[in-house]
Amino acid sequence: MADNVSFTPGAGGTLAADDIDGVSYPRSKLGWGADGSYADVSAATPVPTQGRRAASANYGAMSVDDTATGKQIIAENLIAVGTTGARVWVVIYNNGANPMAIGDDTSITYASGMMVWPGGQTPPLPATCQWRGICDTGKSTDARYLELVE
Repeated sequence: MADNVSFTPGAGGTLAADDIDGVSYPRSKLGWGADGSYADVSAATPVPTQGRRAASANYGAMSVDDTATGKQIIAENLIAVGTTGARVWVVIYNNGANPMAIGDDTSITYASGMMVWPGGQTPPLPATCQWRGICDTGKSTDARYLELVE
């Protein structure tokens, strides 16, 4: 049985359909092209897209302790976002045994920072500033970071 459905748009015509268990479902195909031309989407003629460059990841580790102003975990991003090599996001992990607090300025204290518990991590943080970590008095921990870079 042909899968097409007849209709009358004034002078008659045929509409593509797919017959599934006696029910006709309209068929449509994705295609593209300049005015007056058409190409079915396929492996040979994919839909043209323009996306962002693929991000890469850098990572590192350091010891964080009770230093008065906290220890810099990651420096301020000095490359403009949209430029190859620009840091976009950073995630900081606490891979040690003690809690740490993190913050985005040099006046971070253990009481004022965002707590990251042992085995925990931050949500993705904007990488347009430096991030510092600090532990409670007499404590230290192992901080790790993952940065997404354009």
